[in-house]
This record gives sequence, C-alpha cells and structure tokens, in this order.
Amino acid sequence: EERLAKEMADELGRLHETLEQERRIREDKLDKITKKLNEELVSLNEQLATEKKIREETENTMLKMLEGICNRLETEIANERRDREETEETLLELLEDTCARVENGLRN
Repeated sequence: EERLAKEMADELGRLHETLEQERRIREDKLDKITKKLNEELVSLNEQLATEKKIREETENTMLKMLEGICNRLETEIANERRDREETEETLLELLEDTCARVENGLRN
C-alpha cells in the first residue's frame, strides 16, 4: 500500500511537472505570437504613415501644378483680352476715319 501510494505520488509529481512544462510552452508560444503581432502592427503603422506622407506630397504637388496652370491661363486670358481690346480700338478708329472720309467725300 505504501508502494502504491509512493507510485501514485511519483506519477502525480510527473503529471504536475508535465502540466507545468506544457503551461510554460503555451506561454512562450503566446509571447512569441504577441511579439510577432506587435512587430506586424508597428510595420503596418509605419507603412500607413509612409503612404500618407506620399499621398500628401502628391496632393501638394498636384495642387501647385494646378495653381500654376490657373495662373498661366489667367495671364493668357488677360493678354488675349488686352489684344482683343486693342484690335477693337484700332478697328473702331479705322471705321470712324473711313466714315469721316465718306462724309467728306459726299460733301465735296
């Protein structure tokens, strides 16, 4: 009976040790998984920050390009308007001069 009790105590000790080893293994695996997930999250956050920076830089570049295009178009429109007004003024002067000549020709 003592021998059986000792065997059972020994077996319980081995079981306890086995369970303890399994628990440590599980904790180690959980720690490794947690560490890996944290590394992945850090990496993803870095990638997102990089993509955000690139997107913002691209948006700023495009905005500057559009502003430049708008400025050039405004300048071209102003130049065209000035040229048109000068041409209209010249044509009006020619028309008035021609009308004055016709009137003078009819009077004479």
